[in-house]
Amino acid sequence: MKPFEKLKSCNRNSLDKTSTKRDRAMKKLINLILWLSVFLCSAYGQSRQGIWEAQGHWEGLGDYTGQVELRWNGVSYNFIRLVAFQNFTYGDRAVSVAWTGSAAEIPNGLRIDVALRQADFIPIMGDESRTEADRDLLLVTGSFQIQGEDRRLTGRYVAEDSRRVYVEEELRNQRPLTETPIFTEARNVTAMHEPLTPELRGLFFTLFRDYHQLPALARYRDREEFQRAVHSAIADPTNYDFYQANPKALRVVNKIVDPIALTEESLRAGAYSYSLREKADLYEALTRENINPATGMMDDFDVTSSTHRPNGDAALWTGVYVAGQAMRYLVTGEEEAADNMARSLRGLFTLMDITGDPREFARTLRQAMRPLEGDWRAGSEPFTALDWLCCGNNDMLKGLHYGLLWGYMALPPRYEEVKQGIRERSATLARFGRIANGGWFNEMTTTALAYYVTGLDEFGLRYDRIAGNPLHIAWIAGGNGAMHYQGISDWSGQHLNIVSLMILNVLARATGDARAMVYQLGLKSGFEILQRTRPTLWTLGYAGLGSWVGRASEEVIEDARWRLREFPFPRPYALAIDHSIQNSWVMSPYPALPWKLDWMTNPGRQQGLYMYPLFEGGDDSYLWKANPLSIRRGASNIRASGTDYLHAYWLGRYFQVFDKGE
Repeated sequence: MKPFEKLKSCNRNSLDKTSTKRDRAMKKLINLILWLSVFLCSAYGQSRQGIWEAQGHWEGLGDYTGQVELRWNGVSYNFIRLVAFQNFTYGDRAVSVAWTGSAAEIPNGLRIDVALRQADFIPIMGDESRTEADRDLLLVTGSFQIQGEDRRLTGRYVAEDSRRVYVEEELRNQRPLTETPIFTEARNVTAMHEPLTPELRGLFFTLFRDYHQLPALARYRDREEFQRAVHSAIADPTNYDFYQANPKALRVVNKIVDPIALTEESLRAGAYSYSLREKADLYEALTRENINPATGMMDDFDVTSSTHRPNGDAALWTGVYVAGQAMRYLVTGEEEAADNMARSLRGLFTLMDITGDPREFARTLRQAMRPLEGDWRAGSEPFTALDWLCCGNNDMLKGLHYGLLWGYMALPPRYEEVKQGIRERSATLARFGRIANGGWFNEMTTTALAYYVTGLDEFGLRYDRIAGNPLHIAWIAGGNGAMHYQGISDWSGQHLNIVSLMILNVLARATGDARAMVYQLGLKSGFEILQRTRPTLWTLGYAGLGSWVGRASEEVIEDARWRLREFPFPRPYALAIDHSIQNSWVMSPYPALPWKLDWMTNPGRQQGLYMYPLFEGGDDSYLWKANPLSIRRGASNIRASGTDYLHAYWLGRYFQVFDKGE
């Protein structure tokens, strides 16, 4: 900054630089005076530098104490304010506030400027809601004067809308700065891919030109971010250490303080207040409520009526749950995990038996209800007390494979009859299953599983024939269909891909299959394709199974830990989530799943440019398969299970990616 500009910032009278009539000596003298003034200004400015004790009263919230840091940056102060209310709580959490901004010297005092976010990601809650005006940041100005012999600072913070912020505060007992600031906001944004070349971007924008004309995209079409079309992943470890040390606290960062903002921050607090193991224990207890005792199936849970609601994808989620409990048992030896496995494995058996046709299997089960509607069918003897949902498909088959495999590996001897049931159903799938034999990959996986559990050559020979096909080898080694391009992916499909590859890798390792390296290469290839999307299960699978082809770096393994740290508890099923209420959010120029060809008529295909931390993303039946770029999710009284968290946690523990102390 030029001397005149610095002098002006310290409220000195600037001199007229346009004069050209003064002699050279006078100019030198003036220049000397200017530089001397700047030096004195800087020295005077730094006199407020330090950490101050703060106390005051916040209109509507009460009294508080805390500290304010002023750190000179050469021009002004970096301002940090941490205060905790003496009596104001939210739920059972004591509330505190963190502000960051800037401060500058004024005559006999200090001016402070802070910008607070109003709308973030919860649009409505009870009688509170965000409006169009809340998109803008709320500017808060602090004006403080020097008082008394102790040179304390007294003043107030007032927002443009004083109903939002009106605070009277006193700063005293200045002490030296610490080496690091008293608070750091650690939110960071990382591109998920490189920008397209101008030629390819032109091609994409031409392909979606009609989509860009939809009214929902109007406010974004001219934004620089929209035109650049780079999707980004946001990580935010802010307050993690604070919540680990203060699990019953709530710290609102650079936001207004109202019920919506407090609820938004409580999601972060719920994610960060626990260790990974503590959160696993909490989700173990919650997930038990989702298991239907009459069927063994993973249901949704209606919290309003405390009743079970069948989930149409329960064959998949129940299989994943069994796998997670198997890993838990293999790591801890906890008998409860073995009991959980056996109960839900029997449910998977019923899915196959209840149809009365060895070629078909059900998607889920329920206790018998009348009338039958949709695809529900009545169970016949000996299942007349149950109904079954038609019809099992490719996705549900992955749940059967995954559950049967891990159950067979982990069940203790006292459950030999269940292991025998696995042998029988695996053989039935391989011999008769329509979906199980309805494509080369399904048949290969089905016969590999049947060979592993039965040892019969009829299955081993079929598996060898399919697995030895060079085209099949190339497909698997390339990532088994893993894809992410410019924010476009089949996110649910990526979950199925990683489950399938883990099945093949575990089977190959268990049987000594020479194709194990091919399957490991598939894990590595898929991981590298998806790496910048923070693919938790892919990272853990590659880290645990990729011994021959390399291993995920410690950096990306640490990011997988952070994804589990971000995982919210409890699940925010009752909250509406909508990131588009904030001005910093931008619509993606590309729709989700564009190959569905319904993006002109289906608003559900609209997505954003940003992938948010899990505690900001709302709820889903299984978070690892949800589109991380989705815009909004509605509130519901239906709570999903914690199968997604438990699967990832016990996978990491089984593969020794992290230990029980985390």
